[in-house]
Amino acid sequence: MKKKGIYPAAALLLAFGLCLTSPVVSGAVEGAQGAGDRTQIDLDSKCSLTVEAIQPDASEERLEDLEKADIVVDLYRVAVARKTPGVNTYLYKPEEFYKGLSFPDEIKESDWADMAQAAAVMALDPENPDTPVKTAKPGETMGDLSGGLYLMIARGQAMEDYTMLQKEEGAPDRLVTLARSLLNTYTFSPQLVSLPMKDPTVDENHNSSVNTANPGPWIYDVTAYLKPVPENRYGSLEIVKTLRTYETKEPGIFVFQIEAALGGQTVYSDVESLIFTEAGQQTIRIENKIPAGAMVTVTEIYEGGTYEIASEKEQTVQIVAEDFVRAEFVNDYTDDRKGGHGIINQFDYTGTGAFDGWDWKSDPVQNVE
Repeated sequence: MKKKGIYPAAALLLAFGLCLTSPVVSGAVEGAQGAGDRTQIDLDSKCSLTVEAIQPDASEERLEDLEKADIVVDLYRVAVARKTPGVNTYLYKPEEFYKGLSFPDEIKESDWADMAQAAAVMALDPENPDTPVKTAKPGETMGDLSGGLYLMIARGQAMEDYTMLQKEEGAPDRLVTLARSLLNTYTFSPQLVSLPMKDPTVDENHNSSVNTANPGPWIYDVTAYLKPVPENRYGSLEIVKTLRTYETKEPGIFVFQIEAALGGQTVYSDVESLIFTEAGQQTIRIENKIPAGAMVTVTEIYEGGTYEIASEKEQTVQIVAEDFVRAEFVNDYTDDRKGGHGIINQFDYTGTGAFDGWDWKSDPVQNVE
């Protein structure tokens, strides 16, 4: 299966050592399950891996949204496990596809992310991609796995371009993969897991580590948790104003209050205005500033003094990711002429000064006598 949209990765900061070394599993693995009384390693026994989308203490809202992201996990075998003679442990022997991947003599916690990056760049090479040994949805068990080191790649099942280079100032670019729900884009880092494994130990500083030298039985049925990083998706709003009749010499000023809420929180608030000097139609466009899923209430709070609204004065629409939604307003001339004026208030957060860090500017748009 050809993977699209992958760019060359920066050089990895790995200490190159032996190709065979005692394994430590990635910090991605937590809460291993299925521990039986297996004190001696048995590489003839098959393993299983269940990958969950997120930790079980996550909110119901987050779990539901992740389900809507249509995530699958591709599992690639990077190395096979080989029993160490006379010792209750095993070594890694890289698969032919990953023969260029080396392991440090001593694998530190920080090495795992670099090793996962190196393996992922090989696995997702657009010119010569590897084929997953298993693909499953979160919560499904992938069984009949031989002992070894495996790479987990989470992605949106329906996405063709699901890879991205994540840039950080002062750090090498990192390959990440994506999945999208209606509301969020989820970013996943590639992760490694070693099978079979042992339960983690916790030191006096509450740091956990998983090592084949840990006490306790070997675990052949393992549960791992992805670590998705969510980011709001954004959509756009159009406010379309139609002025049917224009019967005065003065400009017609129309002012709109825009309030957007998501999850009970205000996520966007602003005031916009339009000025007409003839009958016709004008549009206000607020592009990619309002989170997807937000309910937006647009209220025409001023009708220009000599015009009356012929549509609903208040309209509510829901923002759709990467698209426009529209609220439409219509006005007609009225004989009940009133004077008035329009003002645009601009609020900028500076963090210092008066008004609790907010800077206020008032700009008269047009006076109407």
